[in-house]
Amino acid sequence: MRVYPPAAWRAAIACAIVMALSPAALIAITPFFVGPVSQQYGWAQSETLTLYSLPMIVAPLALPLAGRWVDLWGVRVVAIPCFVLYAVTTALVAEMGASEIRLGLAIGLSNMFGFMGSVGVYYKVVSEWFPHHRAVGFSVLIGATGSLAGAVYSPLGQFAVHTLGWRGTYLALGLVILLIGVPTQIFLLSEPGSRTDQPGARIATSDTGTGEPGAHTGADAPSVPLPGMSFLASLWTRRWVSVVFVIVGTSGIVAAVRQNAVALLGERGYSAGLASLSLSALMIASVIGQFVSGVALDRTRTPRAGVLFFACVPVGIAILLTAHGNRWQLMLAMCLLGVVVGAEATVGAYLVSRYFGLRAFAQVQGLTMGIGSLSIGIAPIVLQWAREHSSNYSGALVGALVIGIAVVAVALSLPRYAYPAAEFDPEAARPHRKTESLDNA
Repeated sequence: MRVYPPAAWRAAIACAIVMALSPAALIAITPFFVGPVSQQYGWAQSETLTLYSLPMIVAPLALPLAGRWVDLWGVRVVAIPCFVLYAVTTALVAEMGASEIRLGLAIGLSNMFGFMGSVGVYYKVVSEWFPHHRAVGFSVLIGATGSLAGAVYSPLGQFAVHTLGWRGTYLALGLVILLIGVPTQIFLLSEPGSRTDQPGARIATSDTGTGEPGAHTGADAPSVPLPGMSFLASLWTRRWVSVVFVIVGTSGIVAAVRQNAVALLGERGYSAGLASLSLSALMIASVIGQFVSGVALDRTRTPRAGVLFFACVPVGIAILLTAHGNRWQLMLAMCLLGVVVGAEATVGAYLVSRYFGLRAFAQVQGLTMGIGSLSIGIAPIVLQWAREHSSNYSGALVGALVIGIAVVAVALSLPRYAYPAAEFDPEAARPHRKTESLDNA
């Protein structure tokens, strides 16, 4: 890891901070907004949950667009203005009043700008700055930081909504995003080289190997195309469809359980406090899943390295089906689902880079994550709808178990990789130390 330049590590710090403030992390607070909002405006909880889930339906439209802009103009042009708008629209949620349309629009815009300025940018940043440790970068800098922040936000969100109210909590969130997230994007974010006006091209950096931004060989420096398939060509492959199914299945199942955790677990004999604790355990387990899956992918040559993590989905759901008041069964089930949250995000991005290369990576990954976000938005609504039209959640959980088994089967059938894991040999790039030179002499 020491072969990477200081600019790479500054970008890594920016990634960790921004992902901790992204909608992917703040979604942990959503279960604590649904009740107070429903009570204040007299809406059914399923209606309010729909308002919070709709932004996940908007994300598929926003992320490919963000990826396109990143591939064309670079990460800073997209990240900074998007995060400013993210802060403003988050604070505006508190001022929308008793209108489902206005409230849903404000939440949707907040999540759209937040995803564009974080997820839409940082997968590309990590892919280019850490090519030989890409999976670990995805897992630690993107997934694990968001998951760890979510683990903190779950009890903190319950406390904030109880003390500040849901409106005050939104105003506080907008202020934090503006004062911490935006300066982080401005002062720490960068990428190797500069952008040309050609998609998937990169200006050659100086022969010093530092990769520092702006280290050009001159105004007439040739563009170096990144290896990989075009955006449209990638979509017309069985590999992409398989990756999307795996992501949609795992994301949807975990989101459905997490977003309905208070009601679902209450039906099975658990208090709201214990449900909050289990959600924190889920997010902490996801940190472990992110790191282990990243290391496993970087050190293996087969996509089947991620199968073990996806198998946690049906196992966790099966345990949850039998858990009625048993605290340890609950914690085990939620930890298994949490491990999958980490593996799903890391494995999905890594498979996209290995199957389709970096030429249109931001666009392909943006669309893939967008469709995954679509499942995150729809699955909780489906689960709640099933509960309101039946006597309990058991039937929906059985359906989730079947989908989880199908995900494992598809993951086992994934083909070999098409592109190498890295674009350079880190050992060849490692600077020689003075002591090593003396020893060789």
